[in-house]
Amino acid sequence: MVTRRSNYRVPAHLTPLVFDGYIQGLAVYRMDGPATVSVASTTVTVEGLSFTFTDKSLSALAAEISRSIPDVTVAAGINTVPLADDLVVTAGDTTPEGGVVVRFKGMALQTTERTRIRLIKPHNETWHGAWWARINKGTFRTTINGVRYTFGVPEYDSQAWSQRFGKPYMEHIKAPCAVRSNRVVELPRGPVLGDSGLVELYKEGVALDNSVIEDIDEANKLVYLTEDLSLGDRITANYVYEEEHYVYRGLNMNPSLQHSPYLVDQFVLFYLLPWKSTEGVKRYSTVNHIVGSSVESCLGLIPDYLNDPVVVVGALRTRQVEEAGDVDVQDARIQGGGVKEDIDAETIEPEAMFYSDIGNVDGRGYPGNSVIISRIPRTTLDTFTHNEIMEIAHRHVALGTVNLVDYAD
Repeated sequence: MVTRRSNYRVPAHLTPLVFDGYIQGLAVYRMDGPATVSVASTTVTVEGLSFTFTDKSLSALAAEISRSIPDVTVAAGINTVPLADDLVVTAGDTTPEGGVVVRFKGMALQTTERTRIRLIKPHNETWHGAWWARINKGTFRTTINGVRYTFGVPEYDSQAWSQRFGKPYMEHIKAPCAVRSNRVVELPRGPVLGDSGLVELYKEGVALDNSVIEDIDEANKLVYLTEDLSLGDRITANYVYEEEHYVYRGLNMNPSLQHSPYLVDQFVLFYLLPWKSTEGVKRYSTVNHIVGSSVESCLGLIPDYLNDPVVVVGALRTRQVEEAGDVDVQDARIQGGGVKEDIDAETIEPEAMFYSDIGNVDGRGYPGNSVIISRIPRTTLDTFTHNEIMEIAHRHVALGTVNLVDYAD
């Protein structure tokens, strides 16, 4: 499948053709002509912006460049992690569609990995949504005490797949999107199924006509528009994406107050039970989790499954990145109309003196802790004044509490 622009076609995956002894690593496309690309020892420079390529895969580098430069799209030919001086650009070396080729100098071997089961962090979601950890599908076997165990993730096949397209596609509804530039929107999950009509965009909850979508970069989850947006626009989308992993919904990893605040600074350890064994064991749910203050404590909390072995997949931890001192407080109150000076405001509203535009200059603070009403016989005023009564009551009321007195007959 290809991604289309108005004047060229961008392959989602490149054929690794060899030129001058080197294999295709990236292909860089610009909307209005050949892109300007150069390579240094550890960086790739595209249209004047430099990107470090060491310690990151070529697919991650392609996505980073595409997100940073709105008029440029980058496709990865092989998904390898280059070292210093591993990339090269040769003048005139382009794809048939006009993309500037960045080649990989090293030898590349691509294999289909079927055995590795690993833990993957949640999709790039906002604070408003749930965060679900993911487990890479795979299988492996081991023999313990003469029993052969098969470990796998059978739950992957029973997920809520798209009713229209089936496995491995899922439908994401009302998904909050990021506005990357005035005409580029990034979807939160991918790769995206970008056929015509499958991506529906909404601006402030109102559907946009499908004609505003000029192009969809499926691999990098980018939607290019024909009309301008503002960075503050709230854009949501209905779309279909390919889910290559098992989405574990047994624990919401979002540590915000509306979701799972108790997970802040806690470790969540994920482990597997055998999928099946030569003794006749067969499970359709194998992934489990334990929450603890450390990985070691999580290991000690794993239940005893008698004769069944357990395989630890990995652990996730959500951490607080801001401190209380980083909080910025702004007063959002505004002055109201007030009350005419010849009117006693408290006769209209007993709590009027708590209002900033009627009471003290800075506003008489209305406490957020508590308010109590003390009912006192009116005859008490024959012995004490109101102020004396309030002083006595104040000594028996918690600090920060407003005490309202009701003189009862």
